[in-house]
Amino acid sequence: MVIGSEEMKKNIVDQLYWDDRVDASRLKVEVVDSKVVLSGVVQSFSARRAAEIDASMIPDVSVIENRLAVEFPPALPAVTDEELKSRIEKIYLWSGNIDFSALGVSVEAGHVTLEGNLDAFWEKMRAEDLVYDLLGVLSVTNAITVVPSESLPDMAIADDIAAAFRRTGEIDINTVDISVQDGIVYLAGTVLSPSARHMAGNIAWHTAGVIDVRNDLIVS
Repeated sequence: MVIGSEEMKKNIVDQLYWDDRVDASRLKVEVVDSKVVLSGVVQSFSARRAAEIDASMIPDVSVIENRLAVEFPPALPAVTDEELKSRIEKIYLWSGNIDFSALGVSVEAGHVTLEGNLDAFWEKMRAEDLVYDLLGVLSVTNAITVVPSESLPDMAIADDIAAAFRRTGEIDINTVDISVQDGIVYLAGTVLSPSARHMAGNIAWHTAGVIDVRNDLIVS
């Protein structure tokens, strides 16, 4: 059953107030059809991302426009661009099982840009995730290029994703369309829950040979 805009808005607001990472009192939610617009102020870039994920977990949400601005609490120490860049590089140095040595990091007025090459799409997204919680980050532009160490045929990638979907038991492969073009995965169709949509995207992220994922699945 498709819910109305007002019920969708209430569910999103309730979800935001539930999430202890987000100060929902400073946020505004607008819903037009199935499009959600988030505006207001959050205290960190990770909170900005958390609010967007909260909204995406509500059934029938198709598009989220995140207009949230990051304003750090005055009591927190100021961080220069040079300090932030150094912290990111140190995190990458100690990250463990991913070699981030080929990446370039630049910071301008708190806006972080990541460049360079990595072997897998999940590594690209991990490089972005590691930056979110750092004090001083206002935005992240992930311009990392994925260059798989082994080139796989598009059909083989699609088959691997479809097999993984079947193993979950939560994604009906008959309602999902998987297409792959030059390593870019396109997911379309319907799933039964926001968690299934998230799972589908996550599976595609972690499949060998993938260089990008476009998740257009609709919760219905």
